[in-house]
Order: sequence, then C-alpha cells, then structure tokens
Amino acid sequence: MGGGAFFGKVGSFDPGYEFDALVIDDRPLLPPFPATIDERLARATYLSDDRHIVRKYARGRQVK
Repeated sequence: MGGGAFFGKVGSFDPGYEFDALVIDDRPLLPPFPATIDERLARATYLSDDRHIVRKYARGRQVK
C-alpha cells in the first residue's frame, strides 16, 4: 500500500481499493524442473510478454 497511496486507493486487496491486475499463463516459461512460486514469478517478470497475458483488469473490470 505504501507507494500506491500516492495514486489513490490502490496497492491493496482490501475492500474499497481499485483492482488492477494481469492474469499470465506462465506454462511456456516454466523450466524443465519443478519451480517454486517465487521462481515462477521471477521468470514471468523477466521473460513474459504480451503473448502470455490471458486477461487484464483495470479498476475491477476486465479490459479486452
């Protein structure tokens, strides 16, 4: 929530806060060995692009 306070009611899953999110399919990015959630998040952060985005949400509504 810290830095998000500058932009308004963002940066939290608490009621009343805006919901902006991406749903990413990271299956093409998975290594050939079991990966932890932290490793999956890091790979998605550094290796994903728009082809991996399944859905987008802005202010709680799905964006096409």
